[in-house]
Amino acid sequence: MGGYGGTMGAIAKGNTRATEIIFDRVTKAIELDEFDYPNEVVFVAADLPDFGIVMRRALKKEQPILVVYPDGSDRLIPAPTDKPGGYTV
Repeated sequence: MGGYGGTMGAIAKGNTRATEIIFDRVTKAIELDEFDYPNEVVFVAADLPDFGIVMRRALKKEQPILVVYPDGSDRLIPAPTDKPGGYTV
């Protein structure tokens, strides 16, 4: 999360609900030593004011992305395939 600016900006202004959920999930994963997400996953809070900018930056990294919504639901966008054209649909 640290390299995306938008998330860190949200912390300075007060966390969004989705950001709090992300922090809770990551903290539990560390405490339990059980990480149920793909390696190198990028967590993105869907309720960030600059969500579009954060997503564009995350997509350029070509890593799996987990978009977390304020209601606790999430959507995993897998890493791109090796095929020309990038991400799977």
